[in-house]
Amino acid sequence: MIQIDKEKKMLKDELNEMWTLVNNQIEKAKLALLDFDKNAASEVRSNEKRVDAFELTLDRDSESVILLQNPVAIDLRFIVATLKINYNLERIGDYANKIAKVVYKKDEEFDATILKELKVAEIFENVQDMLQEGLDAFQNDDKAEMLSLFDKDSKLDKLYADAYDATVEYGMNHPEKMADLLRTITSLKMLERAGDHLLNIAEEFVFYKDAEIIKHARLRKDDQNPV
Repeated sequence: MIQIDKEKKMLKDELNEMWTLVNNQIEKAKLALLDFDKNAASEVRSNEKRVDAFELTLDRDSESVILLQNPVAIDLRFIVATLKINYNLERIGDYANKIAKVVYKKDEEFDATILKELKVAEIFENVQDMLQEGLDAFQNDDKAEMLSLFDKDSKLDKLYADAYDATVEYGMNHPEKMADLLRTITSLKMLERAGDHLLNIAEEFVFYKDAEIIKHARLRKDDQNPV
């Protein structure tokens, strides 16, 4: 194995670790919110430092490979994609931490009816499916599997839009529940944003594989279909 391939394998292994850690952060955030598990919330907050440390390590190692190996073509695209995927994973981890903070600062569990009406469990599961599918696609170098994230994100956007509408309707009928509703929909917004970052990851993967830029095509589509 030539040196650049060894360096790329090292970066891929590190990114797999980062991905797995962020996936675990989302799982713990789900337990914290749905089960009002403050221990899980504390774990997320503690592990946020690990997420940040992983991001810095990956950034440093990626930059070192560029400086020392002078990669070109697909090798350079892989390293640039690694840097950008790393950033997007850190942002997803940050959203998990923000959800954990909402739970940690709350004195009593979330209203079960609100959790059901806003389909909180289903939204979490959709994001987790996207995270795992993205990781599998990255590990298997599978472009088709990575592109399937776009369909899953469309479902996530629909779930979030429905949750927003349910928040308005439920709040009008139960104004005494407004605080719980706002905390819940704020947490769901974090998950909707996580989906956007997973699409960023898919775009970077496609660029690495085929030198194809699909970001602007998605932006044009979003402009035509505003949420």
